[in-house]
Amino acid sequence: MGGLQPAQTTRIREIRSAYFHPERPPAVTLLGIERLAFEGLVVEVDVVAAR
Repeated sequence: MGGLQPAQTTRIREIRSAYFHPERPPAVTLLGIERLAFEGLVVEVDVVAAR
């Protein structure tokens, strides 16, 4: 299996909606790629935090 499958985006939205307010969701960038840095990884997170 390579890349992001359309059915996965639906599931990702379902999971996110369980944790974030539907009227004020956080900004998100979703990219489908062939592989991550290490074999077996399925999610990579890039975060910028401000105080």
